[in-house]
Amino acid sequence: MAKGQTQRDWTDGCIAVFHEDIKELWDAVPNGMPIEKRP
Repeated sequence: MAKGQTQRDWTDGCIAVFHEDIKELWDAVPNGMPIEKRP
């Protein structure tokens, strides 16, 4: 489970990313770059 998460499957199938983590990803990836989600 992710840091700070207390429930299981709390995303209802979506990808869960904490605000500080998505900020880091947003800053590192150029606009328009395709993203591939893998299990």
